[in-house]
Amino acid sequence: MDNALRFAKKFYFWPVCLIALGLAMFFWSSSIGALDKDFASNESSFTQSKSGVDSIPSNPPNEKMIKAVERKKNALMQNVYNAWELLYNKQNENNQWPEIVINDRLVDFTADRISGDGAEQYRYRIVEEFKKMIDDGKFLECAVYNGNYYGTPLEAIEESAFSQCVVLERIHIPDSVKSIGKTAFGDCEGLLEIAFPDGLDMLADGVMVGCRKLEKVFIPNSVTQIGGSALCGCEKLKEIQIPGSVTRIGWLAFNHCESLREITVPSGVKKIARGTFHRCIELRRV
Repeated sequence: MDNALRFAKKFYFWPVCLIALGLAMFFWSSSIGALDKDFASNESSFTQSKSGVDSIPSNPPNEKMIKAVERKKNALMQNVYNAWELLYNKQNENNQWPEIVINDRLVDFTADRISGDGAEQYRYRIVEEFKKMIDDGKFLECAVYNGNYYGTPLEAIEESAFSQCVVLERIHIPDSVKSIGKTAFGDCEGLLEIAFPDGLDMLADGVMVGCRKLEKVFIPNSVTQIGGSALCGCEKLKEIQIPGSVTRIGWLAFNHCESLREITVPSGVKKIARGTFHRCIELRRV
């Protein structure tokens, strides 16, 4: 007996483990049984819920909802239209076409366009004055639209104003023009000759670029600078006289003037940029 007690005391750990394992198996079995009973009692409810979800149609919401959304969309569109119409009417009231009364009669105004800071600006004149300016040749171009006269005065030729105008053959620019923008006559492939006005101080960049048939160019003594690519690609140009007033000739100014044989560069020129006579394959004397 004593030996048995000593054995149990010495090896008590294993009996305790067996007891704990038995208790765990008992509680696990009880839990599994409870879950089986719970699932069995609620199985029909789960099946009914799944059938209800499966029966939901996959087509869009009902017609009532669709019509409500459509009405809301149309109302918002109408609100936006009303807001724009109100803004237009307000601006129309605050920015009416100017009127003037002369000799107790109403005289319409017209406009001639001028350029400034990259935006179009307008000056207004009465019709009689505008017609006189047309007769005096003070417009580069003019037109009548809906009873109103419009024109571009001969003070400045804007950038790319006649670019790619292939019907031009000869141009004589009046002395009233004081500035000519970049590429103003660029790619006028039918142009044969052009005379720049006295008082012009610069041939802008690319002003005659790509005028392949150009044969004659008159540069006045007022010009002090010839811009980059000013006459680039004028393949038929054989001779050009640079006036003594010029002090600078820009980059590629006469590039690809393949027929150019002779050119006079005055002693006052202080800088000739790189590539000025590049690909002038017929050039014999400078």
